[in-house]
Amino acid sequence: MTMSLPPTHSEQAATLAVVADAGDWSLRAVAALLAADGVEILSAATPAQLLDQVERSHPHLVVLGTHLGTTPVEEVLRLLRDMASFDRATPVLVASAGMVGEEERIRHLRAGAWESVGLPASAEELLLRIRRYVEARRSSDTARTQRL
Repeated sequence: MTMSLPPTHSEQAATLAVVADAGDWSLRAVAALLAADGVEILSAATPAQLLDQVERSHPHLVVLGTHLGTTPVEEVLRLLRDMASFDRATPVLVASAGMVGEEERIRHLRAGAWESVGLPASAEELLLRIRRYVEARRSSDTARTQRL
């Protein structure tokens, strides 16, 4: 029986992220940071577009702004988590312009976010966190594929 080594980072499919915001400069900065790190970005400006993008692309990461029209981000998180096709191993990051208070962060986490950050944030720290989250998602995919 031959054992194959796991693919190296360069052999893996490109990381795909859906970034949903209603034109917030800080989310555009996050998208640019991710793109510079080699992440393929799909954009959404409304909750409906976000759900459609996630349904069609099965991203490795979802980044939400706190302003997606009139729908509160907590409701968008619930809609996302309620999708039958949404992989719950997919990290979801909520990013908002300015500081995020404890109460707001707790609401986001309760609604299904993996992380809730205020921007601007340390680019290096944010990328390191996102890389670990995506790594966890990829490990989950591998485990499922190998039926572990």
